[in-house]
Amino acid sequence: MFRNSVVCSTVVMFTLSIVCCNQARASLAVRKQELDEVIREMEQRLEEEEERMNVYNAEKKKLQTNIQDLEDQLVFLMLSLI
Repeated sequence: MFRNSVVCSTVVMFTLSIVCCNQARASLAVRKQELDEVIREMEQRLEEEEERMNVYNAEKKKLQTNIQDLEDQLVFLMLSLI
């Protein structure tokens, strides 16, 4: 009889452990989905930021070219006045 009680207690404890593990697994699966969504959002923001940087760099290069052209014109005008 004592042996049956020990076996029953062991089975109950084992079952509770399985239930706890399943709950933990479910909780981790939900957390993983949340983190995957955060990663997707961050990747999207990064892509948008890269696009903005490309536009910014193109505009910067265009402005630098315009500045260089204006400087060249100024030098030419100054030399023609001499």
